[in-house]
Amino acid sequence: MPKFKNIHIYNKANGYFQALVSIKGYKKWFTGKVLSQVVKKAKEELAKIKLSIEEKEVKRFNEICEYWLENVKRPFISDRYYKTLLNRYKCLIKNEFNDLAVDKITPIFLQNYFKNITDKSTRNGEDVKIIINSVLEYAIGNGYITTNPMKAVIVKKHYRINGNALSKEEIELFKQKINDFPKYKIPLLVMLYTGTRESEISSVVFDFDKRSVTIKNSKLKQHQKNFYRTIPLFKQLLPYKDEILSYDFSNINFNRIGKVFKLIFPLYRLNYLRHTFQTFSRLFASKEIVNLWAGHVLGSDMTDRIYNHIPFEEQLKIADKIEF
Repeated sequence: MPKFKNIHIYNKANGYFQALVSIKGYKKWFTGKVLSQVVKKAKEELAKIKLSIEEKEVKRFNEICEYWLENVKRPFISDRYYKTLLNRYKCLIKNEFNDLAVDKITPIFLQNYFKNITDKSTRNGEDVKIIINSVLEYAIGNGYITTNPMKAVIVKKHYRINGNALSKEEIELFKQKINDFPKYKIPLLVMLYTGTRESEISSVVFDFDKRSVTIKNSKLKQHQKNFYRTIPLFKQLLPYKDEILSYDFSNINFNRIGKVFKLIFPLYRLNYLRHTFQTFSRLFASKEIVNLWAGHVLGSDMTDRIYNHIPFEEQLKIADKIEF
């Protein structure tokens, strides 16, 4: 009789042949008069069972995590946020979980892991909690595990500190000090008078004839990546027209610009410029208008209502009243 791995062939006394498929507790018999046909059926069945076993085998956590990041999460978030999550995975998760199978992850393991993370940074703890909890829920949905061990884990909460606005005296000091850093003077001024995020400054396009600034919103999800917002060009930037039009915004060193701001205000963060823009704008413009200018996601209906209710020309009149 021919020999095959996981298939056992028997020649019965009645002239029939039998083939037993046996693998990891699964058994199935095939009987027939023609040996080749019986073997063929047994081989086909074995191939199906092996495929089923491979699909049901427990996956490594990192394998699931990488698939989830690339194929499940990425299509629905901005490129910038995806890079943030990917960086958290590579720096804080990958080596810690290594080859750990997803069904071997226990609440105790996770509790110790998060303690080590949050003792250094509660912000990092918050980010990796989002990733790990989502991946484990995804693993449940795919039948790799039945319960989420994160439900028994307590993670130290991260408390966000809201940015502050510069005072008028600080704004004047800022505008004097940036002259000492000519390479970063223009982008810093633009951030102050447009409310542009650090990640958006390289996308700004100025139209001095129409008195407008168009900015690509870095906070929108990937399917919204072509969405740009156009805001009034504040009168405070008009004296810098030639410098702005000749400046290469696409070649800004983001790390350096933050360090330059720290040299001016050591205790402040760069996003204080954005908060300053929003704070002083709010003195003359509605909350909805300021949110629109700042690039907060309002929803398509809200955005349409604001644009239709207050045309750009009227927004420009409001902007011209704003002093800071």
